Amino acid sequence: MVREVASVREVYGLGSVRNRGNNTLGTLFQMGLRIMSEHKYVVFKLAKEYYGIPIERVERILPSQNVTRIPKTPKSLMGIFDLRGDTIPAVDLRQRFELPNAELEGNFVVCLTDVGRCAFKVDGVDGIAVLHEENIETAPQKLTHQEPGLVAGVAQADGKLVLLIEPDIALPKELGAYVSKTQASA
Repeated sequence: MVREVASVREVYGLGSVRNRGNNTLGTLFQMGLRIMSEHKYVVFKLAKEYYGIPIERVERILPSQNVTRIPKTPKSLMGIFDLRGDTIPAVDLRQRFELPNAELEGNFVVCLTDVGRCAFKVDGVDGIAVLHEENIETAPQKLTHQEPGLVAGVAQADGKLVLLIEPDIALPKELGAYVSKTQASA
Protein backbone atom coordinates (compact mmCIF):
# COMPACT_ATOMS: atom_id res chain seq x y z
CA MET A 1 0.00 0.00 0.00
CA VAL A 2 2.83 2.43 0.83
CA ARG A 3 4.37 1.70 -2.56
CA GLU A 4 1.10 2.69 -4.30
CA VAL A 5 0.90 5.90 -2.27
CA ALA A 6 4.51 6.74 -3.11
CA SER A 7 3.93 6.15 -6.84
CA VAL A 8 0.79 8.34 -6.84
CA ARG A 9 2.76 11.03 -5.03
CA GLU A 10 5.59 10.75 -7.56
CA VAL A 11 3.17 11.02 -10.48
CA TYR A 12 1.70 14.21 -9.05
CA GLY A 13 5.11 15.58 -8.03
CA LEU A 14 4.36 15.73 -4.32
CA GLY A 15 7.59 14.16 -3.06
CA SER A 16 7.93 11.29 -0.65
CA VAL A 17 5.44 10.37 2.06
CA ARG A 18 8.00 10.91 4.86
CA ASN A 19 8.73 14.52 3.91
CA ARG A 20 5.17 15.82 4.31
CA GLY A 21 4.29 15.01 7.91
CA ASN A 22 0.60 15.00 8.93
CA ASN A 23 -0.65 16.76 5.79
CA THR A 24 0.22 13.76 3.63
CA LEU A 25 -2.97 11.83 4.25
CA GLY A 26 -5.12 14.93 3.78
CA THR A 27 -3.40 15.73 0.49
CA LEU A 28 -3.72 12.15 -0.72
CA PHE A 29 -7.37 12.09 0.31
CA GLN A 30 -8.04 15.27 -1.69
CA MET A 31 -6.14 13.86 -4.68
CA GLY A 32 -8.14 10.66 -4.43
CA LEU A 33 -11.39 12.58 -4.49
CA ARG A 34 -10.25 14.52 -7.54
CA ILE A 35 -9.12 11.35 -9.30
CA MET A 36 -12.26 9.44 -8.34
CA SER A 37 -14.50 12.22 -9.67
CA GLU A 38 -13.26 11.49 -13.19
CA HIS A 39 -15.13 8.91 -15.24
CA LYS A 40 -14.03 7.40 -18.53
CA TYR A 41 -16.53 6.60 -21.27
CA VAL A 42 -16.23 4.91 -24.63
CA VAL A 43 -17.89 7.42 -26.95
CA PHE A 44 -19.52 6.19 -30.15
CA LYS A 45 -21.73 7.55 -32.85
CA LEU A 46 -25.20 6.52 -33.98
CA ALA A 47 -26.67 8.59 -36.81
CA LYS A 48 -25.51 12.12 -35.99
CA GLU A 49 -25.58 11.68 -32.23
CA TYR A 50 -22.90 10.71 -29.71
CA TYR A 51 -23.37 8.20 -26.91
CA GLY A 52 -21.12 6.97 -24.13
CA ILE A 53 -20.83 3.76 -22.14
CA PRO A 54 -18.73 3.58 -18.94
CA ILE A 55 -15.34 2.15 -19.90
CA GLU A 56 -15.40 -0.34 -17.03
CA ARG A 57 -18.41 -1.99 -18.72
CA VAL A 58 -16.64 -2.31 -22.11
CA GLU A 59 -14.61 -5.45 -22.70
CA ARG A 60 -13.39 -4.67 -26.22
CA ILE A 61 -14.13 -2.85 -29.45
CA LEU A 62 -14.26 -4.90 -32.63
CA PRO A 63 -14.50 -4.11 -36.32
CA SER A 64 -17.62 -5.28 -38.14
CA GLN A 65 -18.24 -9.03 -37.67
CA ASN A 66 -20.01 -11.72 -39.68
CA VAL A 67 -23.22 -12.21 -37.75
CA THR A 68 -25.39 -15.32 -38.00
CA ARG A 69 -29.04 -14.26 -37.96
CA ILE A 70 -31.40 -16.21 -35.71
CA PRO A 71 -34.95 -16.65 -37.03
CA LYS A 72 -37.96 -15.30 -35.15
CA THR A 73 -36.04 -12.99 -32.84
CA PRO A 74 -36.65 -9.28 -32.21
CA LYS A 75 -35.33 -6.93 -34.91
CA SER A 76 -32.80 -5.38 -32.58
CA LEU A 77 -31.07 -8.77 -32.16
CA MET A 78 -28.84 -8.98 -35.22
CA GLY A 79 -27.79 -12.53 -34.36
CA ILE A 80 -24.66 -14.09 -32.90
CA PHE A 81 -20.98 -14.28 -33.76
CA ASP A 82 -17.99 -16.22 -32.52
CA LEU A 83 -15.38 -14.44 -30.43
CA ARG A 84 -12.48 -16.77 -29.64
CA GLY A 85 -14.77 -19.72 -29.01
CA ASP A 86 -17.50 -17.78 -27.19
CA THR A 87 -20.90 -17.07 -28.73
CA ILE A 88 -21.68 -13.37 -28.46
CA PRO A 89 -25.17 -11.99 -29.15
CA ALA A 90 -25.14 -8.82 -31.28
CA VAL A 91 -27.65 -6.03 -30.71
CA ASP A 92 -28.17 -3.29 -33.31
CA LEU A 93 -28.40 -0.07 -31.30
CA ARG A 94 -29.90 1.76 -34.29
CA GLN A 95 -32.85 -0.66 -34.19
CA ARG A 96 -32.93 -0.55 -30.39
CA PHE A 97 -33.13 3.26 -30.36
CA GLU A 98 -35.54 3.31 -33.32
CA LEU A 99 -33.14 5.23 -35.56
CA PRO A 100 -33.20 4.95 -39.37
CA ASN A 101 -31.24 2.03 -40.85
CA ALA A 102 -27.87 2.73 -42.44
CA GLU A 103 -25.59 0.49 -44.45
CA LEU A 104 -22.41 1.15 -42.49
CA GLU A 105 -19.66 -1.27 -41.52
CA GLY A 106 -19.41 0.21 -38.05
CA ASN A 107 -17.99 -1.38 -34.92
CA PHE A 108 -19.12 -3.74 -32.22
CA VAL A 109 -18.70 -2.64 -28.62
CA VAL A 110 -18.59 -5.78 -26.48
CA CYS A 111 -20.08 -4.94 -23.08
CA LEU A 112 -20.46 -6.69 -19.78
CA THR A 113 -24.06 -6.61 -18.62
CA ASP A 114 -25.80 -8.09 -15.60
CA VAL A 115 -26.89 -11.07 -17.72
CA GLY A 116 -23.62 -11.61 -19.60
CA ARG A 117 -21.57 -10.31 -22.50
CA CYS A 118 -23.18 -8.83 -25.56
CA ALA A 119 -22.02 -6.72 -28.49
CA PHE A 120 -23.68 -3.45 -29.45
CA LYS A 121 -23.42 -2.51 -33.13
CA VAL A 122 -22.60 1.19 -33.52
CA ASP A 123 -21.80 3.39 -36.52
CA GLY A 124 -18.30 4.09 -35.26
CA VAL A 125 -16.26 4.60 -32.11
CA ASP A 126 -15.17 8.19 -31.54
CA GLY A 127 -12.73 7.49 -28.68
CA ILE A 128 -12.42 7.59 -24.91
CA ALA A 129 -13.67 10.65 -23.06
CA VAL A 130 -12.59 11.55 -19.54
CA LEU A 131 -15.53 13.33 -17.95
CA HIS A 132 -15.49 15.10 -14.62
CA GLU A 133 -18.44 14.38 -12.38
CA GLU A 134 -19.35 18.07 -12.17
CA ASN A 135 -19.71 18.15 -15.99
CA ILE A 136 -22.20 15.28 -16.07
CA GLU A 137 -25.82 16.33 -15.77
CA THR A 138 -28.65 14.06 -14.75
CA ALA A 139 -30.69 13.08 -17.78
CA PRO A 140 -33.74 15.29 -18.26
CA GLN A 141 -36.96 13.51 -17.35
CA LYS A 142 -38.18 13.88 -20.94
CA LEU A 143 -35.38 11.55 -22.05
CA THR A 144 -36.16 8.88 -19.49
CA HIS A 145 -39.95 8.78 -19.24
CA GLN A 146 -40.36 5.74 -21.56
CA GLU A 147 -37.39 3.73 -20.27
CA PRO A 148 -36.13 4.98 -16.94
CA GLY A 149 -32.38 4.60 -16.55
CA LEU A 150 -31.54 4.12 -20.23
CA VAL A 151 -29.97 7.58 -20.43
CA ALA A 152 -27.98 7.91 -17.23
CA GLY A 153 -26.76 11.42 -17.94
CA VAL A 154 -25.70 14.04 -20.44
CA ALA A 155 -22.21 15.51 -20.77
CA GLN A 156 -20.10 17.76 -22.97
CA ALA A 157 -16.97 16.08 -24.39
CA ASP A 158 -14.72 17.87 -26.87
CA GLY A 159 -17.53 20.23 -27.82
CA LYS A 160 -20.03 17.40 -28.41
CA LEU A 161 -23.14 16.58 -26.45
CA VAL A 162 -22.88 12.94 -25.30
CA LEU A 163 -25.80 10.89 -23.99
CA LEU A 164 -24.48 8.48 -21.36
CA ILE A 165 -26.29 5.17 -21.54
CA GLU A 166 -26.48 2.22 -19.21
CA PRO A 167 -25.64 -1.05 -21.03
CA ASP A 168 -27.94 -3.17 -18.84
CA ILE A 169 -30.91 -1.09 -19.94
CA ALA A 170 -29.71 -0.65 -23.54
CA LEU A 171 -30.01 -4.43 -23.80
CA PRO A 172 -33.73 -4.97 -24.43
CA LYS A 173 -35.51 -6.87 -21.65
CA GLU A 174 -36.75 -9.55 -24.04
CA LEU A 175 -33.14 -10.21 -25.08
CA GLY A 176 -31.79 -10.37 -21.54
CA ALA A 177 -32.99 -13.95 -21.07
CA TYR A 178 -31.49 -14.92 -24.44
CA VAL A 179 -28.10 -13.41 -23.56
CA SER A 180 -28.18 -15.17 -20.21
CA LYS A 181 -28.89 -18.55 -21.92
CA THR A 182 -26.15 -17.94 -24.48
CA GLN A 183 -23.62 -17.23 -21.75
CA ALA A 184 -24.70 -20.28 -19.73
CA SER A 185 -24.22 -22.62 -22.68
CA ALA A 186 -20.76 -21.24 -23.51
